[in-house]
Amino acid sequence: MCRMCSAELKKMKQNQKYECNEILKDDEQIEDLQLDGLKIIQNRSLYRFTSDAVILANFVRATPKNFVIDLCTGSGIIAILTAYKNKLKNVLGIEIQKELADMARRSVKFNKLESAIKIINCDIKNIKIQADNLKKSNSLFEFIPESITQKNESTLFLKKTADVIICNPPYKKMQNQETLKSNANNFESLDVKKVDSKILARHEVAIKMEEIIKVAYSLLKFGGKFYVIYDSERTAELIFKLKQYGLEPKKILFTQPKDNSNAILVLVEAVKGGKEGVKILPTLITNDKDGKYLEKIKNLKLNK
Repeated sequence: MCRMCSAELKKMKQNQKYECNEILKDDEQIEDLQLDGLKIIQNRSLYRFTSDAVILANFVRATPKNFVIDLCTGSGIIAILTAYKNKLKNVLGIEIQKELADMARRSVKFNKLESAIKIINCDIKNIKIQADNLKKSNSLFEFIPESITQKNESTLFLKKTADVIICNPPYKKMQNQETLKSNANNFESLDVKKVDSKILARHEVAIKMEEIIKVAYSLLKFGGKFYVIYDSERTAELIFKLKQYGLEPKKILFTQPKDNSNAILVLVEAVKGGKEGVKILPTLITNDKDGKYLEKIKNLKLNK
C-alpha cells in the first residue's frame, strides 16, 4: 500500500471514529450490520434487536416507490435494512419509546438515509388519520412531526395510504401485571415511561396483537401487504385475527433452530382484501448442527 493510500485510510478511520463519538450517548455503542458498511446504534441498558428483526427484514418484499411503515420500529433496524435492500424512498418508523426513537433517528442519520427514512416517537394507537395531506405535499415526511402526543395528534397522517406495513411486535402476553414498574391498576392508565424498556418491547404492555392488526388494516391501501412476525405458539390466534380484520394470509414461514426441533417463530405476509389461498414456505433452519447461528441468513431472501 502506498504512503498516500495509507494516510488516506488512516484519516478516513479517524473521521469515522470522530463521527461515532459525536453521535453516541452514554452507554451506547455502534454495531456493524455486516452489509455494505451499514451500522446501528445500540444501548446496553435498553432493548437490543435480535436475529428476529433481520429475518423479518429479509422476508419483506417492497419496491422503491412503495410507502412503507414500520410499526414498533425499536432501534430502527428493520426500517434501515428494508430501505437499503429494497432501495426504498419513503419509510416511516414509529416507536413508542422516546429513547429508542431518538436512537433509531441517529442511526438513520449515521447511515445517511435521512432522505428515505423518518422515525417518529408515537403510540400507534393514538394515530388519527388525515388523507388529504399527501395530495398537498411533494414529500410524505414534511408534514409529519418527530414526536406525536395526544396534544398534537390532529397533525397526523394518512388513512389507506401505505403500500406495505411491517411489524416486529411485542410477542408475549403480559401474565403478571405486578411485574411492571408502574403504579397503574390497568393497561389503559399505564404510564409507559415507568416500564422497563425490555419488558415494553417483549410483552403486550402498551399494545396487543389485535390493536396492531387494526392499525395495519387502517393504514394499508386495498391490496397492500402486511408483514408480521410472532411466537409460533400464537399462530392460530394470529391467523384468526388477520382474517377477522380483512388481512388475508398469503405466505407463511416458520423458523426453527434445528431439523428435529419445534418451530419457534412464524412470519406472515397478509394482503388487505386478498383472496383466500396461502402458501407455506419451506421452514427456515437458523442454526447449524453445532447450534451456531447461520451467518448466511443475514442476507438470505426468504420470500421468493
